[in-house]
Amino acid sequence: MLPFFLFILFSFWGISPIFGVEIGRWEVVGTFETGISFSEISPVSDSELWIGGVEALPTSEELASRLEELGWDPVGLIGDEGILEKSLIYHFKNGEWTKETSVPDIRSIKDISVIGTDKGWAFGKDGILEFDGVFWKKAANFEYSLENTRHQISVINENEVWFASKHRYKDGNYENFSFPSKRDGVEITISNILMENSQKGIIISPNIYNRNHTIYLYNGIAWTPLTTAIIYNDKFSSTSFHPQNSFVLAHDKIIFSLVRYPSRESINSVDISERSPELQDSPLFSHIQDHIDAAGHFTILELGPDGLVWLRADRKGSYTGLKDDDPFLGWWNIETDSFNLSPTPTHLVSLKFTPNYAWALSADGKSVLRANILSPSIGIPSDLVRFDNVPFSKLPEVGSQTRREMVIWNKGDGVLHVDKISCDSEMFRYQPEIGDISSQDSLIITVVYLPTEQGQHSGKLTIESNDPDNSAISIGLSGATLGSIKPVIEIPLSTLTFDTTLITGISTKELLIKNTGNTSLEIEAIDFDLEVFKSNKEILTILPDESQTINFSFLPNKEGPQTSELTIKSNDPDNPSKIISVTGVGKLPPPPLPTEKSIKALVDPSTITKLTDVSVEISGDFPFSSAGIVEIDTRHEGSKIIIDLTSGWGLGDIVEQKNGWLVNVPLGEFNQGKYEVKVFINEEEYLTSSFEVLGNPATISDSVDVSFSPSIATEEDHLKVNISGDFPSANARISMSTVTVDGFEVSINLVSEWIDGEENEEVTTWTVSEEFPLLGAGDYDILIFFNGKTLSTKSISVLDFPPIVMDSVMVNISPSVPTTTDEILVRVSGLFSVSNGSVSEIKTSSENQELKIDVITEWLDDDLVEELLPWGIEASFSQQISGDYEVILLINGTKVQSIPLPISGPIPEGPISLDFNLSEGDQEKRETGNAISGKLYEVQVNVKEAPEVNGWSANIKYDPKHVQYVSGSFQPSEFISGLLVLVNEQEDIVGIGGTVLGSGVSNSGDGTLGTLSFEILEGFQDSTELVISRVTFRRIDGVDDKRTVNSTVTIKKETVAGDLSEDLDGNGIVDFDDFFIFADAFGTSNPQSDFNSDGIVDFDDFFIFADAFGTDARAKLMILAQQYLNLPITSQLNPNYPNPFNHSTIIPYQITEDSWVKVEIFDLTGQRIKTLVNDNHFRGNYEVTWDGMNSNGKVVSSGVYINKLETKSTEELRKMLFVK
Repeated sequence: MLPFFLFILFSFWGISPIFGVEIGRWEVVGTFETGISFSEISPVSDSELWIGGVEALPTSEELASRLEELGWDPVGLIGDEGILEKSLIYHFKNGEWTKETSVPDIRSIKDISVIGTDKGWAFGKDGILEFDGVFWKKAANFEYSLENTRHQISVINENEVWFASKHRYKDGNYENFSFPSKRDGVEITISNILMENSQKGIIISPNIYNRNHTIYLYNGIAWTPLTTAIIYNDKFSSTSFHPQNSFVLAHDKIIFSLVRYPSRESINSVDISERSPELQDSPLFSHIQDHIDAAGHFTILELGPDGLVWLRADRKGSYTGLKDDDPFLGWWNIETDSFNLSPTPTHLVSLKFTPNYAWALSADGKSVLRANILSPSIGIPSDLVRFDNVPFSKLPEVGSQTRREMVIWNKGDGVLHVDKISCDSEMFRYQPEIGDISSQDSLIITVVYLPTEQGQHSGKLTIESNDPDNSAISIGLSGATLGSIKPVIEIPLSTLTFDTTLITGISTKELLIKNTGNTSLEIEAIDFDLEVFKSNKEILTILPDESQTINFSFLPNKEGPQTSELTIKSNDPDNPSKIISVTGVGKLPPPPLPTEKSIKALVDPSTITKLTDVSVEISGDFPFSSAGIVEIDTRHEGSKIIIDLTSGWGLGDIVEQKNGWLVNVPLGEFNQGKYEVKVFINEEEYLTSSFEVLGNPATISDSVDVSFSPSIATEEDHLKVNISGDFPSANARISMSTVTVDGFEVSINLVSEWIDGEENEEVTTWTVSEEFPLLGAGDYDILIFFNGKTLSTKSISVLDFPPIVMDSVMVNISPSVPTTTDEILVRVSGLFSVSNGSVSEIKTSSENQELKIDVITEWLDDDLVEELLPWGIEASFSQQISGDYEVILLINGTKVQSIPLPISGPIPEGPISLDFNLSEGDQEKRETGNAISGKLYEVQVNVKEAPEVNGWSANIKYDPKHVQYVSGSFQPSEFISGLLVLVNEQEDIVGIGGTVLGSGVSNSGDGTLGTLSFEILEGFQDSTELVISRVTFRRIDGVDDKRTVNSTVTIKKETVAGDLSEDLDGNGIVDFDDFFIFADAFGTSNPQSDFNSDGIVDFDDFFIFADAFGTDARAKLMILAQQYLNLPITSQLNPNYPNPFNHSTIIPYQITEDSWVKVEIFDLTGQRIKTLVNDNHFRGNYEVTWDGMNSNGKVVSSGVYINKLETKSTEELRKMLFVK
């Protein structure tokens, strides 16, 4: 609760007005406590208002005494009633009241006026205050003693303001304006000042003794007194205006408050100003008198919207708005008898307006009220009411009455006052003449057409209302009497005859239709009783004295005359249907031709000999349904066959659609030779085809059979082929066969011939056998030709190795589950499918975790016999490192089987071990992960319970396909001081160690012998192993202590428990060396440094790295990150994108520490629009989307908005532009 201020909110309704803007629900936006009183309000906008007054504090005799001791006048400060006055200003904005602090004291503030956000003035008893948008500052000093006055400030614009203290503010400076100081020896004081502009204004100078006051008018040069008795009456002279309350300049008139004492008679007339004599006895003052209370008081309040002058009668509590209603003033009244904030009625002393609200101050100066201004809006269904839009036979007769109802409605939220309805034609009447329409309600207006004479009539109905946008709207009226209007159809032709038209064609005719009537002719339908006649229009409108042409078409579908009736229906009351005879003659077109591209000819059979009957199948498409081939004629001209086809029309209608046809033309038998077929249609050549009659008899292709002997051939075999088939005639035979070998292609050419004898159709079988020359091993294509044409194609393989029955091959592995210490024995057995097969060689290899066995076979010097022959082999493999292996069996280089074989590693044994943790001693880290190509891994060599030695050596075995030893990387420890390093690098083994020259240096027990590094190669797949298989200790007695061990460590692609993916150099520690590796990969897609696997190495990955780095050197790491990666030290708000935007925008931001984060949107006035983020964040990159809506889910207006990021240590702002 604010000091001395009680916020109260309650509402009441006003009564609907007669003119102007309706005031809706009132609400008390603020009530102040005892001791606070306000004199004037100054609304700035619909949501902002300033109010000025006085704060009165009770005093005591001690306070008065203390003031005297300080040299102050207690009477001037405290007053006669013991009240200390202090200037008071409150500011109301967006529903919240704020008391202005540090306001210089000018005692009671009588008037206040604020413009916009950074200009304002307050007028008090002891001076003027000026507002600069931030503070109120004292601008002028004086003493002003008048009470109960208003209008001490008159603002012309922000650069010119006039004050009742005879001060003027002009272009930033305060000056005294010229005004008489005395009149008739009496000092002139100013109670009110009101400037219309810099050249025109009015001042009231009161005379508190005789209540007659002087009006001074300003003409831009000087102030001139007007009169000292400006309100008078013939019957009495004790009536005076009351400037202490108010006055206004409105409609070039001066209107003052009025006081008449109860003992006087009623006021009959009022002369407001000598310069406004036209107001004498005007309706304005009869309205005023209606609202003067019993004591004869009324008070001018304010000049409001649309020129309304607001006044109230002091005792009745009624408020009246007067409005210019040419030539006089209109009015409205708001009764507020129920407007009570206290037991007694409360009156308004100030009423001000903003675009959508009325603001008021109660008479006791303790309550501020606000009411929304409602606005009506008239709606009409159309701008024309018609009485002539009926069938012509139903038009009214002269002297009859026809009624129409028209609905008007109120689309606005204020009451719509229909003030006047008028019509400019005596042929129309209406009811009602006035009326009120509530919001979203309607009013029915009845319009009557009363024709007194024959003819067409029109008028205009005008509706006048308080709609601020459409104060007067007009609606057209039209009517006509029976027989006064009608269309008349005229068609100059009674028949319509088309020219003779091909059945496949079209012909057209035009028909002119005239309207000789006085209203529109509506053609409602155009119908034929035959579909071969058509119209391009079905309905149309022809205006009076105009004509239109209609196109008709004739599309005959048969030969001969065709007749129809054309019926034209219209709204002509005398001729609703006009019938016209229509005739046309259809004519058959020439014989149809088929679509050229559709013609095809197929000679049957495809292979022809002299015993074959030949025929030709001809097909195509006609474009019409009833077309076809009606005649076929064939003739032979030597080697040419001419086929003449004649087309024609069949039965049925000729319709344009695809029509397929086919004819089969027999040609008979032909002698050997080549022949040409020409096809003519209607004597026009369409296509040419050809066929050949062979001299050799043809075989029946479906009967051909081909076989080979032997079925399994080798390089030592003479391969034979057997071919058989059937002839269709008994007097045919195979006359010749030849074999040709060309590479891996063998051609067999067969030639047939006729045998002298009688030709018949008896089927005869033929057989041919041919032996091939010796063929080398390979796959061969066998092509069989018959009389030069391909008859059949076969294939066969010639083997160079004896064939093995693959289903018989068996593989046995021992042991079935081997370890890294086992030798592996593989046994393979199977069957040859021939008797002279043998295994000549076994090849083995081991690489990339593949154990390969290749069995090579050969032929024995024996005859080939197709019988099964067993065989078997054994192959062994030495110890392998652990992993998932495959045993692959090949026969003669061809892979035939693959068997998975996992090999596991035993628990490390022996005095030597490998460790990936480089901390002092054996940490038993036998696995590490996150391996990728190019990554280096450092491994530690440890010893346990070593004898007293002065030298040692160890062999580390590795897979060279996966990793390689980094040459020169072995670094011995100080386990044996002065060790002479010895390194032996081989393809898959590196030997490391050393010895001490001389004597006296040795060591024993547990310790670290040294470190060495391995690099991951591109061939690395899932995992690989490093194995120490042998170690030798050089004892101090000179004996070499050789031991077989099996210490194994594994490098994997996947992450291993306990691994640090951020340990980029693989030394077991995340340190600055790893940071520089990360910095080199920053901004790339390097998967080793892409810890969150999003495809890019960025700040998200850096924060993951920083978490693994630890806190001891965190500050140094952040400095390096800023230097090498441009990492922001503090959280930051990045530019939104897109910007400007019209739908939504993305706001990215970066958080560099765990913090509570808030992202908010503000407008340029500082009002919060929406909170987008209000949550705890871990450090990292984030983004949020704003859709241009406020916290209420409504789209904001176009403009500049502020985006604010706030964390526990950062606050940052950015601008963005929203465009609808």
